[in-house]
Amino acid sequence: MLLNRKIQHFLIQSLIVVLFAAAGPAVRAEEQMIMQNDEEDPCPVNAGTAAPDDPDPQLCSTLPPDLARAAAEWERPDAPLSVNALNRPEGEANVPFGTKVKTKLLPFQDVSLLAKPNKSVKVKNFAGLLSFRTGKAGAYRFLLSQYAWLELIDASGQVAVVLDADLRLDNCTGMGRNVSFQLDANTRYWLQMSGVKNGAELELVISAPQ
Repeated sequence: MLLNRKIQHFLIQSLIVVLFAAAGPAVRAEEQMIMQNDEEDPCPVNAGTAAPDDPDPQLCSTLPPDLARAAAEWERPDAPLSVNALNRPEGEANVPFGTKVKTKLLPFQDVSLLAKPNKSVKVKNFAGLLSFRTGKAGAYRFLLSQYAWLELIDASGQVAVVLDADLRLDNCTGMGRNVSFQLDANTRYWLQMSGVKNGAELELVISAPQ
């Protein structure tokens, strides 16, 4: 009788081990899917293909007027203005519209952020704050030389609504990212940048509505 109980116990343990081993790949696959979803950028994207390594300038000729104007502002041959990012929302770091600006970011841990970045932001190498004041209300598009997560925050702490990103701009110019926000008229905003990993220097154009 004792021998039979030992055999039963051994068989049950063996079955449990086999079941866990069979479930392992599925569990790992589910965990990987969750991690991938956490990394996704929640910003809605127009044109569902990734930007190519080699931009195709001919694609710029097919852009709608507002995107074509943004591409022309990005491609202007003028030397970019230099505006150093701030590490806290104090002082001035004003960015003009329609002009390329080169900014130097700071180590992420040295920056006092106004708003918590989205949970999908995993890279915390560099961050910084710039500022500007809107004219008319409407969609303002931000063009960047490398990927960054952006928040637009007004004096009350309200975070602006993201409208879209349009990969057609990336495809024709080779820029690292573009994203538009719906902003109020005659309002000062802080542009908070985080999630930047490819060096502290970043080029930026703010394309304002006409």
